[in-house]
Amino acid sequence: MNADLLVIALNTALLVGLWWLWFVGYRDYLVDRTRQDLFRIRDDLFDRAAAGEIGFDVEAYKVTRATLNGMIHYAHELSVLRVLLTAFIAPGAKTNVKYACIFIAHMERVKAELTPAQKVFIEGAFNDMHRVTLRHLRDGSLVVRALALTVKLVGVCVRHTVIRGLPLAVRLAGRIRKGLSTLSDRMDADANLMATSASSSPSKLTTFSA
Repeated sequence: MNADLLVIALNTALLVGLWWLWFVGYRDYLVDRTRQDLFRIRDDLFDRAAAGEIGFDVEAYKVTRATLNGMIHYAHELSVLRVLLTAFIAPGAKTNVKYACIFIAHMERVKAELTPAQKVFIEGAFNDMHRVTLRHLRDGSLVVRALALTVKLVGVCVRHTVIRGLPLAVRLAGRIRKGLSTLSDRMDADANLMATSASSSPSKLTTFSA
C-alpha cells in the first residue's frame, strides 16, 4: 500500500513538474526570446533613422515602430489559439479582419512615399517581425510542433526512399534498355535469316525440277 502511494505521489509530482516546465518556465523563455528579437529589430530600425536613412517623422517609420512596440508589449498573450479565436471565432472576428485589411492598405500607401532603399528595410523589418512571431507561435504550441515534426519526418522518409530507390530505378532502366536492344538484335537477325531463306528458295526449286 505504501509503495502504491509512493508511486502515485511520484507520478503526481512528475506531472506537476512537467506542467510547470511547459506552461511557466518554457513559456516565459519563449516570451523573453521573442521580445529580445523584436527589440533587436526595433533597435536596428532606430539606428537607421538616427543615421539619416529615414526620418523619425516619416509615417512608415512611425507605423513600423508602433507595430513593433505593440508586439513587444503583448508578446505574452500571443498563441495559436488566441490568433484563431481573434481571426475566426470571437464575436468581433469580422471587425478584427476588417481592421487588419485597413492597416495593410494604409501601410501600402505610406510605403509608396518611400525611396526604394527605405522601402527595402521597412519591409525587411516587417518580414523579420513576422518571422519571429511565427516562430513564437510554432514553438509555443504542442499541436503545431507535432505537426511540424510529422511533416519533417515524412519529408526525410520520402527523400530517403527516393535516394535509395534512384539507383535501383537506374539499374532497372538499364536492364530494360539492354533487353530491348537484345530483342531488337534478335528480330533483325531473324529478319535477315528469313530474307536469306527466301532468296535461296528459287534456286533450290530450279535444281529440283532439273
